[in-house]
Amino acid sequence: MSLHKPPDHPPHPDGPLDHRIVVDNIIQAMSDGVVVISPQGKITRVNRAMCEIVGLRAEDMLGRGWAELFFDREENLAFNQTVVEVIQSHQSVHNRPVSFVAPDGRRRELIATTSLIREEGRIIGLVGVFKDITELSLLHERERRLLAHSMRLYEEKLESLDRVARAVAHEVRNPVTAIGGLANRLLKLEPPGSRAAE
Repeated sequence: MSLHKPPDHPPHPDGPLDHRIVVDNIIQAMSDGVVVISPQGKITRVNRAMCEIVGLRAEDMLGRGWAELFFDREENLAFNQTVVEVIQSHQSVHNRPVSFVAPDGRRRELIATTSLIREEGRIIGLVGVFKDITELSLLHERERRLLAHSMRLYEEKLESLDRVARAVAHEVRNPVTAIGGLANRLLKLEPPGSRAAE
C-alpha cells in the first residue's frame, strides 16, 4: 500500500492535455505583460513580463485589487483608463499607447489592449495585454533628435553657401562694373562699326 496520494489527473503521454496548465504556460512564456482581473477588481493571474513592467512581484499582486495597486499615481491615469474604460463601456481597448511609472520611478511606454472575458454571455473577468515599447520609443526619439540635428546642419550649410555666393557675386560685380564703364566710354569715343567699337 502506497503512502503517497496519487495525483488527481495522472499524466499520460498519449492522454489529453490539462488546458489550464497549457494556458498558464503560454501566458508565462509571452513577452507581453498579461494580467487577468476578476469582476470584483482583484488580480487573479499575472505573468512575468507584467511583473517586470509594473515593477512588482506576482505574489504582491495576486489577490489584490487593481485600484489598490495602481490608482495612487496621477502619472498612470491613461494606463488605468484602459481598464476603467472597458469596465464602464463594455468595449475593448485596442493598441492604445500609454505610459506607466513604476514605484521605483522607472517610466515605461506601452501599447495596451484590454477586453472583457465572457462565458455564456456573462462577464467573468477582464484581460489586459501590455506590450513594452520603451526601447523602441527611445530609439524613435533618438532618430527624431538626429534628424532635427541633421536639418539644422543642412540649413546652416545652405546659409553658408548663400553667404559665399553673395561674396563671390560681390567680388565679380566690382570688376565687371569697371569693365562695363570702360566699354561704354570706348563706344562713345569710337565710330560705330569700327574694330574698337566691336
